[in-house]
Amino acid sequence: MPHQLLVERAQVARLVFDFIKWHCLRHNVPPKLVNLTRREDEFDSLQNPLLAQRTEAIEIDPDPDEQVDWEGELGIVIGRGGRGITAEDAAGHVAGFTVVNDISARGPHRREGAPHDAFRYDWLASKAQDTFCPMGPAVTPRWLLPDLDDQRLRLWVNDELKQDERAGDMLVGWRELVAAASARVTLEPGDVIAAGTPAGVGMPRAQFLRPGDVVRVAIEGIGTLRNPVVTRTRAATGARLAAPRGG
Repeated sequence: MPHQLLVERAQVARLVFDFIKWHCLRHNVPPKLVNLTRREDEFDSLQNPLLAQRTEAIEIDPDPDEQVDWEGELGIVIGRGGRGITAEDAAGHVAGFTVVNDISARGPHRREGAPHDAFRYDWLASKAQDTFCPMGPAVTPRWLLPDLDDQRLRLWVNDELKQDERAGDMLVGWRELVAAASARVTLEPGDVIAAGTPAGVGMPRAQFLRPGDVVRVAIEGIGTLRNPVVTRTRAATGARLAAPRGG
Protein backbone atom coordinates (compact mmCIF):
# COMPACT_ATOMS: atom_id res chain seq x y z
CA MET A 1 0.00 0.00 0.00
CA PRO A 2 1.30 3.53 -0.78
CA HIS A 3 1.17 4.80 2.81
CA GLN A 4 3.38 1.90 3.94
CA LEU A 5 6.08 2.99 1.49
CA LEU A 6 5.84 6.54 2.80
CA VAL A 7 6.32 5.35 6.37
CA GLU A 8 9.26 3.13 5.45
CA ARG A 9 11.03 6.01 3.72
CA ALA A 10 10.31 8.61 6.36
CA GLN A 11 13.06 9.70 8.73
CA VAL A 12 10.87 8.64 11.66
CA ALA A 13 10.10 5.20 10.22
CA ARG A 14 12.38 3.42 12.66
CA LEU A 15 12.45 4.22 16.34
CA VAL A 16 16.15 4.94 16.54
CA PHE A 17 15.95 8.21 18.45
CA ASP A 18 16.01 8.63 22.22
CA PHE A 19 12.75 9.79 23.72
CA ILE A 20 12.94 12.82 25.98
CA LYS A 21 10.03 12.11 28.31
CA TRP A 22 7.62 9.24 28.75
CA HIS A 23 4.09 9.87 30.00
CA CYS A 24 1.85 6.96 31.02
CA LEU A 25 -1.84 7.51 31.65
CA ARG A 26 -3.42 5.33 34.31
CA HIS A 27 -7.00 4.10 34.40
CA ASN A 28 -7.94 5.09 30.81
CA VAL A 29 -10.22 2.12 30.21
CA PRO A 30 -14.03 1.80 29.98
CA PRO A 31 -15.95 1.82 33.30
CA LYS A 32 -17.27 -1.70 32.76
CA LEU A 33 -13.75 -3.06 33.08
CA VAL A 34 -12.52 -1.72 36.41
CA ASN A 35 -13.73 -0.04 39.58
CA LEU A 36 -11.38 2.91 39.85
CA THR A 37 -11.65 6.66 40.11
CA ARG A 38 -10.47 8.09 36.81
CA ARG A 39 -9.14 11.51 35.92
CA GLU A 40 -7.63 12.58 32.64
CA ASP A 41 -4.65 14.13 34.47
CA GLU A 42 -3.48 10.97 36.29
CA PHE A 43 -0.10 10.66 34.61
CA ASP A 44 3.11 8.98 35.65
CA SER A 45 5.97 10.86 34.00
CA LEU A 46 9.63 9.92 33.77
CA GLN A 47 12.28 12.39 32.66
CA ASN A 48 14.83 11.07 30.16
CA PRO A 49 14.01 7.35 30.38
CA LEU A 50 15.88 4.81 28.28
CA LEU A 51 13.00 3.83 26.05
CA ALA A 52 14.21 3.38 22.49
CA GLN A 53 14.99 -0.29 22.91
CA ARG A 54 17.45 -1.61 20.32
CA THR A 55 16.83 -5.29 21.07
CA GLU A 56 13.82 -7.31 20.01
CA ALA A 57 13.61 -9.46 23.14
CA ILE A 58 11.91 -8.62 26.41
CA GLU A 59 14.35 -9.76 29.10
CA ILE A 60 12.76 -10.80 32.38
CA ASP A 61 13.71 -12.30 35.69
CA PRO A 62 12.30 -15.87 35.54
CA ASP A 63 11.27 -15.72 39.21
CA PRO A 64 7.45 -16.17 39.18
CA ASP A 65 7.18 -13.59 41.99
CA GLU A 66 8.13 -10.90 39.48
CA GLN A 67 4.70 -11.36 37.84
CA VAL A 68 5.69 -9.76 34.53
CA ASP A 69 2.56 -8.62 32.68
CA TRP A 70 1.71 -7.26 29.23
CA GLU A 71 -0.08 -3.98 28.43
CA GLY A 72 -0.79 -3.16 24.80
CA GLU A 73 -1.20 0.57 24.30
CA LEU A 74 -1.42 3.32 21.71
CA GLY A 75 1.67 5.56 21.69
CA ILE A 76 1.18 9.25 20.84
CA VAL A 77 4.44 10.73 19.49
CA ILE A 78 4.88 14.48 19.91
CA GLY A 79 6.27 16.33 16.89
CA ARG A 80 5.91 19.97 17.93
CA GLY A 81 6.41 20.89 21.54
CA GLY A 82 4.42 23.18 23.74
CA ARG A 83 2.73 23.75 27.06
CA GLY A 84 -0.92 24.45 27.77
CA ILE A 85 -1.97 22.86 24.47
CA THR A 86 -5.73 22.69 24.01
CA ALA A 87 -7.48 19.55 22.80
CA GLU A 88 -8.56 21.49 19.69
CA ASP A 89 -4.91 22.26 18.86
CA ALA A 90 -3.48 18.86 19.85
CA ALA A 91 -3.38 17.44 16.33
CA GLY A 92 -0.92 20.11 15.27
CA HIS A 93 1.52 18.93 17.95
CA VAL A 94 1.37 15.19 17.18
CA ALA A 95 3.84 13.71 14.69
CA GLY A 96 2.15 10.33 14.61
CA PHE A 97 1.28 7.15 16.44
CA THR A 98 3.07 3.94 17.33
CA VAL A 99 2.46 0.65 19.14
CA VAL A 100 3.53 0.29 22.78
CA ASN A 101 3.80 -2.73 25.07
CA ASP A 102 4.05 -1.24 28.56
CA ILE A 103 5.57 -4.31 30.24
CA SER A 104 5.00 -4.23 33.99
CA ALA A 105 6.45 -6.31 36.82
CA ARG A 106 3.51 -6.54 39.20
CA GLY A 107 5.47 -8.28 41.97
CA PRO A 108 7.83 -5.48 43.05
CA HIS A 109 5.31 -2.75 42.23
CA ARG A 110 3.65 -2.63 45.64
CA ARG A 111 5.67 -2.34 48.83
CA GLU A 112 4.18 -3.72 52.02
CA GLY A 113 5.02 -1.94 55.26
CA ALA A 114 5.91 1.35 53.57
CA PRO A 115 6.19 4.23 56.09
CA HIS A 116 3.83 6.37 53.98
CA ASP A 117 1.44 5.89 51.05
CA ALA A 118 3.77 7.98 48.90
CA PHE A 119 6.31 5.13 49.07
CA ARG A 120 3.87 2.25 48.61
CA TYR A 121 4.19 1.99 44.83
CA ASP A 122 7.53 1.48 43.12
CA TRP A 123 6.90 2.56 39.54
CA LEU A 124 10.57 2.32 38.54
CA ALA A 125 10.89 -1.30 39.63
CA SER A 126 7.61 -2.12 37.94
CA LYS A 127 7.98 -0.41 34.58
CA ALA A 128 11.51 0.92 34.02
CA GLN A 129 13.55 -2.28 33.84
CA ASP A 130 15.89 -2.81 30.90
CA THR A 131 14.05 -3.85 27.69
CA PHE A 132 10.65 -3.08 29.24
CA CYS A 133 8.27 -0.94 27.18
CA PRO A 134 9.25 -1.89 23.63
CA MET A 135 7.54 0.19 20.95
CA GLY A 136 7.39 0.26 17.18
CA PRO A 137 7.76 -0.99 14.53
CA ALA A 138 7.43 2.53 13.13
CA VAL A 139 5.75 5.88 13.64
CA THR A 140 2.74 6.26 11.36
CA PRO A 141 2.17 9.96 10.53
CA ARG A 142 -1.01 11.38 12.02
CA TRP A 143 -2.40 12.51 8.66
CA LEU A 144 -2.47 8.90 7.48
CA LEU A 145 -4.87 7.98 10.30
CA PRO A 146 -7.86 10.33 10.05
CA ASP A 147 -10.13 7.68 11.64
CA LEU A 148 -7.90 6.52 14.49
CA ASP A 149 -10.84 5.98 16.84
CA ASP A 150 -12.12 3.17 14.62
CA GLN A 151 -8.84 1.23 14.67
CA ARG A 152 -8.58 -1.83 16.91
CA LEU A 153 -5.76 -2.63 19.32
CA ARG A 154 -5.10 -6.35 19.79
CA LEU A 155 -2.51 -8.25 21.82
CA TRP A 156 -1.62 -11.94 21.63
CA VAL A 157 0.57 -14.09 23.87
CA ASN A 158 1.72 -17.19 21.97
CA ASP A 159 -1.05 -16.58 19.39
CA GLU A 160 -3.75 -16.50 22.09
CA LEU A 161 -5.73 -13.27 21.86
CA LYS A 162 -5.62 -11.45 25.21
CA GLN A 163 -6.65 -7.87 24.44
CA ASP A 164 -9.03 -6.49 21.80
CA GLU A 165 -10.44 -2.96 21.97
CA ARG A 166 -11.20 0.04 19.74
CA ALA A 167 -8.98 3.07 20.16
CA GLY A 168 -12.15 5.14 20.38
CA ASP A 169 -13.27 3.23 23.49
CA MET A 170 -10.72 4.97 25.70
CA LEU A 171 -12.31 7.11 28.38
CA VAL A 172 -10.07 10.02 27.41
CA GLY A 173 -9.26 10.54 23.74
CA TRP A 174 -5.76 11.15 22.40
CA ARG A 175 -6.37 14.87 21.87
CA GLU A 176 -7.46 15.30 25.48
CA LEU A 177 -4.43 13.30 26.65
CA VAL A 178 -2.08 15.71 24.88
CA ALA A 179 -3.89 18.64 26.50
CA ALA A 180 -3.80 17.05 29.97
CA ALA A 181 -0.09 16.16 29.75
CA SER A 182 0.90 19.60 28.48
CA ALA A 183 -1.00 21.22 31.35
CA ARG A 184 1.61 19.71 33.70
CA VAL A 185 4.86 19.68 31.74
CA THR A 186 6.25 21.18 28.57
CA LEU A 187 5.99 18.61 25.81
CA GLU A 188 8.98 18.34 23.49
CA PRO A 189 9.50 16.68 20.10
CA GLY A 190 10.09 12.98 20.68
CA ASP A 191 7.99 12.75 23.84
CA VAL A 192 5.64 9.77 23.88
CA ILE A 193 2.31 9.52 25.67
CA ALA A 194 1.08 5.98 26.34
CA ALA A 195 -2.71 6.10 26.24
CA GLY A 196 -3.51 3.29 28.69
CA THR A 197 -4.27 -0.39 28.23
CA PRO A 198 -7.64 -2.11 27.71
CA ALA A 199 -9.00 -5.18 29.47
CA GLY A 200 -7.14 -8.43 29.10
CA VAL A 201 -3.92 -7.99 31.07
CA GLY A 202 -2.70 -11.05 32.91
CA MET A 203 -2.93 -9.87 36.52
CA PRO A 204 -6.67 -10.51 37.14
CA ARG A 205 -6.21 -14.12 35.98
CA ALA A 206 -2.78 -14.60 37.56
CA GLN A 207 -1.31 -15.21 34.10
CA PHE A 208 2.13 -13.74 33.54
CA LEU A 209 4.90 -13.83 30.97
CA ARG A 210 7.55 -16.54 31.03
CA PRO A 211 10.76 -17.06 29.04
CA GLY A 212 9.85 -18.63 25.72
CA ASP A 213 6.64 -16.64 25.28
CA VAL A 214 6.09 -14.37 22.27
CA VAL A 215 4.00 -11.21 22.56
CA ARG A 216 2.42 -9.46 19.59
CA VAL A 217 0.64 -6.11 19.75
CA ALA A 218 -1.11 -4.78 16.65
CA ILE A 219 -2.99 -1.56 16.00
CA GLU A 220 -4.80 -1.30 12.69
CA GLY A 221 -3.23 1.26 10.40
CA ILE A 222 -0.07 1.51 12.52
CA GLY A 223 1.63 -1.89 12.56
CA THR A 224 2.54 -4.93 14.63
CA LEU A 225 5.09 -5.09 17.43
CA ARG A 226 6.48 -8.59 18.08
CA ASN A 227 8.76 -9.40 21.01
CA PRO A 228 10.01 -12.76 22.28
CA VAL A 229 10.47 -13.13 26.04
CA VAL A 230 13.84 -14.39 27.26
CA THR A 231 15.62 -14.91 30.56
CA ARG A 232 17.64 -11.91 31.68
CA THR A 233 21.37 -12.51 31.92
CA ARG A 234 24.04 -10.51 33.64
CA ALA A 235 25.88 -8.12 31.35
CA ALA A 236 28.69 -5.65 31.94
CA THR A 237 28.78 -2.31 30.15
CA GLY A 238 31.90 -0.89 28.58
CA ALA A 239 31.86 2.18 30.80
CA ARG A 240 34.15 2.43 33.80
CA LEU A 241 34.90 5.03 36.40
CA ALA A 242 38.11 6.85 35.68
CA ALA A 243 40.99 6.18 38.04
CA PRO A 244 41.83 9.14 40.31
CA ARG A 245 44.75 11.24 39.19
CA GLY A 246 47.83 11.67 41.25
CA GLY A 247 48.46 10.40 44.74
